[in-house]
Amino acid sequence: MPDNVEVRTKLTVDAAASESTLGGLRKQFELTSQARDVTQAGMGFFGQTLSTMAGMYLPQVIHKTYEWGESFVDAARNEGKFRTAIAGLAATQQNISWDKANKQGKDFNDRLDEIAVNADTSAEDIKQAFTVMTEIGGGSAANLQKSAQAVEQMASVSRVLGIPVSATAREF
Repeated sequence: MPDNVEVRTKLTVDAAASESTLGGLRKQFELTSQARDVTQAGMGFFGQTLSTMAGMYLPQVIHKTYEWGESFVDAARNEGKFRTAIAGLAATQQNISWDKANKQGKDFNDRLDEIAVNADTSAEDIKQAFTVMTEIGGGSAANLQKSAQAVEQMASVSRVLGIPVSATAREF
């Protein structure tokens, strides 16, 4: 199929009809020109409005984007602190190496995140509940497992009751 297609037309107007035909064509071209002018004027107004709104709201959008980015950084920091706290508890209570304790901290952190997703609640709430349970039972390997299981069960109950998991854990 060719990229360019050339079409030629030939317009023949007889003398009697030429004046009315040409007048009608002239009138249509004038209407088209007027429509173009109205459209251009409207687009100019739209452009001015858009630039004014951008000038007014752009600083707010930038600020909110910055805050959003900060929240991701804070979440990463808090996750690292939680994992380190669990690792420290495991290392001291179980008398294991820091490498093993750090792996346990990471594994529990991942497991609690998964519980939060499955329970449709925040990871922070789940981790607060886990902290309460480990404060009650200690940091032995068996208790950390029991605490994670208890938090998972509390998450199911809390979801039905519509209360935070950490509030349920504090009732123990």
